[in-house]
Amino acid sequence: MLNTLKYPQAATAAYFLLFLFFVVEATTEDGGRYTAADTAAISDSSDSRTNVLDSSSQAGAITLLPILFYEPETKLGGGLTAAYYRRIGDAMRPSNIGIEVTYTQMRQFMVEFIPEYYSAGNDFRLYGECYFGEYPDFFYGIGNNTRNEAKELYTARYAVVMLQGHYFVLPRFHIGGRIDFRFERLTQTEEDGILGFGTLRGEEAWRGIGVGPVLTHDTRDNIFAATGGRFVEVSAVQYMTALSSSFDFGLAHIDARGFFAPLSGHVIGLQTVGMFSWGEIPFQMLPGIGTILRGYPEGRFRDRNMLAWQAEYRFPLWRRLRGAVFAGVGDVFNGIEDLSIHRLKVAAGPGLRYVFNKEGVSIRMDYGFSRLHGGAFYFTAREAF
Repeated sequence: MLNTLKYPQAATAAYFLLFLFFVVEATTEDGGRYTAADTAAISDSSDSRTNVLDSSSQAGAITLLPILFYEPETKLGGGLTAAYYRRIGDAMRPSNIGIEVTYTQMRQFMVEFIPEYYSAGNDFRLYGECYFGEYPDFFYGIGNNTRNEAKELYTARYAVVMLQGHYFVLPRFHIGGRIDFRFERLTQTEEDGILGFGTLRGEEAWRGIGVGPVLTHDTRDNIFAATGGRFVEVSAVQYMTALSSSFDFGLAHIDARGFFAPLSGHVIGLQTVGMFSWGEIPFQMLPGIGTILRGYPEGRFRDRNMLAWQAEYRFPLWRRLRGAVFAGVGDVFNGIEDLSIHRLKVAAGPGLRYVFNKEGVSIRMDYGFSRLHGGAFYFTAREAF
């Protein structure tokens, strides 16, 4: 989570973007190779009937590719991703196993292991995430009126294992459940900061073990760059001391998206996100504003609940190059009485997209403006939503 980015940094990221264009063009001609961001986008989708790999994946395929990205929370980051794909029976999507290692200018290190299985009858999906790392981050306090001057640096070491199972009740609707295990320990805090005095849950090493349901409805026409349809997912996880968690707390999440095309090649996307918590929740798990509001650092504001909305207009420019403008508004709050129109967080900005394959996977460059943090540059390989 950084201060306003300056033009030389944006120029540096642009040079990396040009380099990545050549990498992408060289690795997607056969239609069966994807970056780690593509794998993440596939995993984010709930539509198991979207076939994005060619038939060669039925015999098994291995990919090994570099990763490059730039975000306010990480600065420049890079690494390596490896993935193995294999279609099982007549499954419309290949099962896969992905491994990713990344390191950033902020000295953030992470290793991810992501397995995904689709049954031969196309009626069941099993998805998991296993990752660990050491991650310097910033903490500004709790509430929707914290000051920039309150920012303090801390470093956390963590491990997370999550497993989800989905059963397709209807072609576009499925129900399932998840089990979640996580461990986190602060390894470094500022001497005069809030953290380190034991006054907040999560300052001491803690573990969370939780279970909960997941409901998903997905009618999008494309999981990478939808031009129509909707996506709605509702999930909840309850962490319990009865399961050996350090605390009893829970989280509920709602993500609703809609897309429509007013003109050929032009798309308007809308998204509503809500996160709600209860119980003795560690500060790291508090819902935060940042990711959905481009222009605010991730987790800049944290509290027990969060509501946010964003809209984006995408339009063609020249050949594979597309433009975008976006705007978002939202806030965190402890109770409804904490919400105020005068304290709402607003962000907006322009963007560019380079679409590098027929499935619509794109390289994204955005510059988000916010009143409290000026501007922030984003460079990554997937749409914001």
